[in-house]
Amino acid sequence: MKLAIVTRGDLPVPAVKGGAVESLIDLFINQNELYKEHNLLVYSISDKAKIRLEHNFQYTTFFNIKTKSPIFRIKNILRKLQTRLTGKYCGDEYIYQIINNLKLQSFDYIIVENIPVYSIILKRKFPNIPIIQHLHNSYITSNCSYKTEILKANDYVFGVSDFIRKEVMNTYESIGFNGNNVYTWYNAINENYFKPIDANSYRISLDFSPDDFIILFSGRIVEAKGIDKLLEAMRLLTEYSNIKLLIIGGTSFANSKQTPFSIRIKELCEACKGKIRFTGYVDYKQIYKYYDIADICVFPSMWNEPFALTALEAMTMGKPIIATKSGGLVEVVNDKCAILLERDEKLTNNIAEAILFLYNNLDIRTSMGIHAKKRSKQFSSQIYYERFNELLRIIS
Repeated sequence: MKLAIVTRGDLPVPAVKGGAVESLIDLFINQNELYKEHNLLVYSISDKAKIRLEHNFQYTTFFNIKTKSPIFRIKNILRKLQTRLTGKYCGDEYIYQIINNLKLQSFDYIIVENIPVYSIILKRKFPNIPIIQHLHNSYITSNCSYKTEILKANDYVFGVSDFIRKEVMNTYESIGFNGNNVYTWYNAINENYFKPIDANSYRISLDFSPDDFIILFSGRIVEAKGIDKLLEAMRLLTEYSNIKLLIIGGTSFANSKQTPFSIRIKELCEACKGKIRFTGYVDYKQIYKYYDIADICVFPSMWNEPFALTALEAMTMGKPIIATKSGGLVEVVNDKCAILLERDEKLTNNIAEAILFLYNNLDIRTSMGIHAKKRSKQFSSQIYYERFNELLRIIS
């Protein structure tokens, strides 16, 4: 098959600047290089670092959209103004530049990566080409803009979890469609990036003691991720001097706009002084080292996670998990490798109690870690690639 892959235009592919969606596209491209099932046309924004990598791929052709020129920006403003004035979605300059190139190509399917409105424009220009929306977030819901146009433009939707699939099916039903063109295509990670290290020496390099009990949180420092609930739980555990929290990523407190939430986070960090470490920015290929030194991982999401790649990363490293019952996260973990908590008024206390339970029970932590590692294999990069090909056979 010849597949045209349209990215959002936020970050480049190959994923030299990170990005969850972009990294998944990378994973798919690399698997295709191994199995040689498809010829891929990949459209993304231009970037010097990515261009240097493009010659490494035999079965993928990359097209780079230059978005920084004054002419591009002016055209982009005009197209967005057209949408505002007409009330009809008119796209942006990025998708029109992609379309201009697509007209010169031949392909069997267009895969749109997580930007449903682009399908509206693509279907107008290529009415006879099937469009697959690869949906990573809750974008196609009953209250989304241009709902009917989006649903009609996308011939198929591949959601990253059953949670996303059911959301889209419900949206189709709301306009009188049955939603039988919606499928689940679970995410994966490149498991080759996640491998054990000499954890004790790395702990020491990060100013931890070998006897510290390290809790790891990976995610954005925003209210939706529940970091405040975890910090509140840490404040309840101050008498346990060796229980520490490692947060992957930076805070950007100094440079960010002050909000009630950021003020609250700073206050909680100060209350737990000496028990919290922030890593700052970490290259994705180095994240495994931080997972490996952790005793447990906590993901107290307050929103409905579409999938929760961080939970899968922790599982791949064989870590017990404490998490909330949120969206697709409960499809990634199970009760053999995770303690799952309700998102209610008792959450802070329940996080603290779950931490103490695992802190005091090494045998249970060990068992959960073994089950986590075993379950993670259900989301391998090979299974990810094979599932796509299975779906392609179903819809072809």
